[in-house]
Amino acid sequence: MSLTWNDLFKAGSVVDLDMQIWTARVKIRAEDLGLEDSVDVRKALSLGQHRLAPPEEFEEIFKHARAADRSVKSFSLNFPFIRGARYVPEKNMGPLLKELKTDKEFFNTAVDAFIGKYDTIRSEMLPVIEKALKDAAKNPLAAERAFVRIQGEYPSSEEVRSKFRLSWSMYAVQGASTASVKDAVKEEGNNVKSIVEDMIVQLRQEAVEKVKQILRLTDKGGKLRKDTLESAMAMVDRLEALNVMGDGVLAQQISALRSSLTSVGEEVPGKEFSKGLKDIEQELTSSVEEAVKEAEKNLCGLGRRKLAV
Repeated sequence: MSLTWNDLFKAGSVVDLDMQIWTARVKIRAEDLGLEDSVDVRKALSLGQHRLAPPEEFEEIFKHARAADRSVKSFSLNFPFIRGARYVPEKNMGPLLKELKTDKEFFNTAVDAFIGKYDTIRSEMLPVIEKALKDAAKNPLAAERAFVRIQGEYPSSEEVRSKFRLSWSMYAVQGASTASVKDAVKEEGNNVKSIVEDMIVQLRQEAVEKVKQILRLTDKGGKLRKDTLESAMAMVDRLEALNVMGDGVLAQQISALRSSLTSVGEEVPGKEFSKGLKDIEQELTSSVEEAVKEAEKNLCGLGRRKLAV
């Protein structure tokens, strides 16, 4: 029994988040502007030429772009076969799309707000740039040429809008079309198995890192903080939702971790608690070979499903 792409994509889809944000930066060297490359010139350029708008004007846009990125990562696993893509289990797709649509709405609202102020921002920045260049240039003509060059780097309001984008694509990787293409099928099986193993290791490592973090805290004595316990429980919920490969060891140890975290509550963790976490860590760091075989069996046994669009 050999895994195929079709087996893998019965359980989930690949999501690729596409973001573009204009940061109002230009790259022009001092000599390009007819200025002497000196410390004073580099200072002037850092004020006026490298940034065409203050960085704080982009804070709200970046805030919602980061939120979209967190949304995708929260519901998915890294998909190493395609750079930047993420594998989303089918049951996570609905909640993810709901969050992404909200993130996109806020992102677009922030972009609209920036474009509404764009002409004002430009009119306020140009005098600052002009003064900085005059202070740095050896003669007025060089400063004037530099200023004209930088003015030309400002796009129109309509052009600025096209420089911001937040979207996503969902797709599946297709397998070999016929069993007669033996080499292709064999290579496909190797690729899929490698990716499944990688995703199993990802989940186990995330659990192990959280366990290690808690153990470092318990070694210092005292109670575990409420936010630490909540973070650990959130991680447990996330890993359970992402364990579509059917890693039995991970499922057992995550259940054990949940039980340990629930039992410790407001109490100071004792030796039994620490021992239990160390046992969990040891189980999760054991060979994943059996987990891959288990995943292969689980995935090959799934029925067909329609790819979300």
